[in-house]
Amino acid sequence: MPSANTPGASSTPPTVLLVDDSRVMRKAIGMILTQEFTLIEAEDGEDGWEKLTSNPEIQVIISDIEMPRLDGFGLLERLRNFEDIRISQMPVIIITGAEDEETRQSALDQGATDFVTKPVDKTQLLARVRTNARFTETRRTLEDTSYSLKSESTQDPITGLNSRRFFLQRGEQDIAYAKRHGQGLAVLRLDIDRFRRFYTDYGDDAVDDILVCIAKLLKSHARVEDTVARIGGSAFAVLAPSTSPVEAMILAERLRSAIAQNPAQWQNVSIPMTASIGLVTLSHHLEADITGLLKLAEDHLRQARRAGGDKLSSDDMVAASTASPVKSEASTRTAEIEPLAETLGDISIPEIPEEPGTAALEEIDLTESKALINKSGSLEPVGDQALSMDEALAALAAGDAHRVEPYLSSLLRQFLPFLEHCNDKLDLGIGVATQVVRHKIENPEEE
Repeated sequence: MPSANTPGASSTPPTVLLVDDSRVMRKAIGMILTQEFTLIEAEDGEDGWEKLTSNPEIQVIISDIEMPRLDGFGLLERLRNFEDIRISQMPVIIITGAEDEETRQSALDQGATDFVTKPVDKTQLLARVRTNARFTETRRTLEDTSYSLKSESTQDPITGLNSRRFFLQRGEQDIAYAKRHGQGLAVLRLDIDRFRRFYTDYGDDAVDDILVCIAKLLKSHARVEDTVARIGGSAFAVLAPSTSPVEAMILAERLRSAIAQNPAQWQNVSIPMTASIGLVTLSHHLEADITGLLKLAEDHLRQARRAGGDKLSSDDMVAASTASPVKSEASTRTAEIEPLAETLGDISIPEIPEEPGTAALEEIDLTESKALINKSGSLEPVGDQALSMDEALAALAAGDAHRVEPYLSSLLRQFLPFLEHCNDKLDLGIGVATQVVRHKIENPEEE
């Protein structure tokens, strides 16, 4: 029976993840541990990773080295480079041979916490698992206490931004106001990509300076009415009231670009950064509260990370893509945003040689053509007065841009499906930009 001071004495036994491709080894270790611990088994590193990321109760990992798909070294590397501190600081006990010093050193280099040798000794194994489980429990208790103390403040002590507590309180108020007055609202979740590497490369003092730099960038590129908060280690959130889906995407792109284009400075060292952003709008989730919107934004943030980082993921992007006549094969579009103007600036229009009949275009007085003024006040071509793309290009090549201007909306409608198709097939990275353009030409009444 476990004593009162062992991990197994609590009402809920600590949970241990055992990763080993040998069924015999899993059974042998299970016979030792199951009296004091809840044991979860995995057949290889990939299986273990899936179970670890889906079960927050796991406190200790025991792993073999040689396994199919993902071996013990690969699992260690993935753990230590993960941004969630619950996973990145998880104790990992490696199973090794008694004389296998080379494997031990390699495992230490990858971040192993402890070792047990084969054949497994019951006393040795229990002692190591108990110690590491107690360590994890103590660390989590301290983190919870520290988080509770920080939550009581409305201001983040490092960056000076709003705290998580203030963000949630303000979010409830802004959501209530938006619903009452029929206004838009957006929630952005932003994380710095691979933030943990800054601790390894530069240390704690540098990380604080980097966080301050990020906070300044967010504040200077957000709007006055937006609420910007630091809600975790490298976790930031922005509450954007009175914001349409298109405006929210533009805001998210502005923040992403600002971070990518402005490296942090520390002791005369320039530190490049990128950020992943998850975005949701109230128009898609009218029944959600601020906590629900924040969680949905975090789900999109994870999608942006999985796509490689330095990207935006949003359900508004999905809604825009379903309205487009050219649809992507992916069910959820996660795309790196680049301003459309910059992308189009790279597309050169070849000079069109003069052909018989081309000069006749110069004699057409387009300003006298029949046109209607739509409700937004812009000129629209009528019937056979529409200008073709070939005619527009010829006019531009002849230096007669003013003749094309009354037809810009209709010409853009002709060209946009082709541009969307090119983006899908060539991965140009302008998915959101084209969606913003489509939204504007289809909704000219919106300011």
